[in-house]
Amino acid sequence: MKILFTGGSSFTGYWFIKALQEKGHTVVAPLLRPLEEYQGQRLVRVKKLQDFADVRTHIPFGSPSFNQLIEEAGPWDLFCHHGAFVNNYKCPLFNYSHAMEQNTKNLEEVLRKLKEFSCKRCILTGTVFEADEGLGEKTKEAFSPYGLSKGLTWQIFRFLCKKIGLPLSKFVIANPFGPYEEDRFTTYLIKTWAKNEVAAVKTPFYIRDNVPVSLLSLSYAYFAENKKHKLSPSAYAEPQSAFALRFASEMKKRLPLSCLLTFAEKQTFEEPKKRIACHKVMDYNLGWSESKAWDELANWYRQEFLN
Repeated sequence: MKILFTGGSSFTGYWFIKALQEKGHTVVAPLLRPLEEYQGQRLVRVKKLQDFADVRTHIPFGSPSFNQLIEEAGPWDLFCHHGAFVNNYKCPLFNYSHAMEQNTKNLEEVLRKLKEFSCKRCILTGTVFEADEGLGEKTKEAFSPYGLSKGLTWQIFRFLCKKIGLPLSKFVIANPFGPYEEDRFTTYLIKTWAKNEVAAVKTPFYIRDNVPVSLLSLSYAYFAENKKHKLSPSAYAEPQSAFALRFASEMKKRLPLSCLLTFAEKQTFEEPKKRIACHKVMDYNLGWSESKAWDELANWYRQEFLN
């Protein structure tokens, strides 16, 4: 397939494109900014992305240059809208309405242009932090303004795709981790252990779904090829305390670190206690190796933080 894919500079976007390319698909990846504006791990990912995708920099979604790209590089088989406005996404003052507007800018025009150039299907990336996604409490509300923005984005896509007659599918992400990740829980653990300190698990009672990015990306490629309506990949669905112990055990086997942990005895529940994904993709025949995934992650941590 020939695929137009937004959000390729993101942690998961990089891995999804890599998995699609390894399955034999051609991916064109328009990026929001000029190359010189990328920094840190995002810059690393963009540079590596250029090895296996047709990367086009400074082409914002919904802009005239984006529509021009649709015309000039088409025809298309699939449009993957993985990009989203995420600046300060953890902040309680995150501007959900602005994010929604950026995520859907000139969307009807974009979708009509895609259909004109033979696009057969769209995939929108969602999150378990949205309302009505994942498994958890009976009432599944949005976690945050960011989750709200993603849910609103989905509703707009659903409405306009139906109006235009373009089939729409949804790929729902939980908590990915893996090589080239941004600073997050697993990165914190490794950085703390690298300083020979004990890592603190402050929210041990949250039940979350941590998914190796290599498994998540194979799931995405499978989803893109099999034209299902929705996939919500689940892996390590367990309390954060249990996942921290799992992570420590796997890293201790592979790295010269103590991997010591301490757990908060109490925590406040500012988010739903339980929110996990729905589909146990470890049971799918995706060609994924759990031990290899841990090996690759440990090797990346060794190069990134221990040398």
